[in-house]
Amino acid sequence: MSDEHCNWKLAVDERLDEHHRRISDLTAASEKHTQALEENTKLTKQIVDNTGELVELFKGAKLFRKFVLWASPLILAAYAAYQWIVGAK
Repeated sequence: MSDEHCNWKLAVDERLDEHHRRISDLTAASEKHTQALEENTKLTKQIVDNTGELVELFKGAKLFRKFVLWASPLILAAYAAYQWIVGAK
């Protein structure tokens, strides 16, 4: 083989090695992004679950508020009647 052919082969080999390193770097970066995406998805699902629990809690609180607003006049009327009866003695 001539020196020119050997130099050309070395240049090609160096370029191939550089491309292989670049592919390895890109693969590693892609794996890191995939792991980050999976973690983000997991956290997002936790947020969705927690938000659902909060919504249910607020629905329950709203229902309790409705009950208190409905029952308050009855309780006050019963208390007033009790005070009237006890006070009448």
